[in-house]
Amino acid sequence: IALCDHCNEQLGIDFAVCHKDGKKLCKKCSVVFRNRVICPQCLRGIYPLSRPSFKVLLLIANSICNVSDIHTISHVPKKEIKDSVQFLLEGGYTEKAGFFGHKATEMGFEALSVYAQLYGGTGDMQELDEELKGFVSERF
Repeated sequence: IALCDHCNEQLGIDFAVCHKDGKKLCKKCSVVFRNRVICPQCLRGIYPLSRPSFKVLLLIANSICNVSDIHTISHVPKKEIKDSVQFLLEGGYTEKAGFFGHKATEMGFEALSVYAQLYGGTGDMQELDEELKGFVSERF
């Protein structure tokens, strides 16, 4: 029986092979990056973005840069938010904008689009999306 090399689920007729390391992948574990399929491990080698950092980057890309606002929307601990903001800045995912703000770079937007394939359908990300929509409708 052929299994996904990432999650060990049985492969059906619809599977992919990682372009970088040749791993067999089920549909939910394959990620399209620059028009090629790669596995989550190879993606993390290119963009080592944790789930909390993804959430912080997503909010920064939506012009939400205040640590308290990010915490309220994402439920990521404030210390972890501050660490993520620094990581994102040093890694080139964001850049300074104005006196206190940040904005996502082209690299940051690319990382968001590819990681959304991994994280997008999960419960905490759906909750984040709802919190973000509510926050934006209240503020703007």
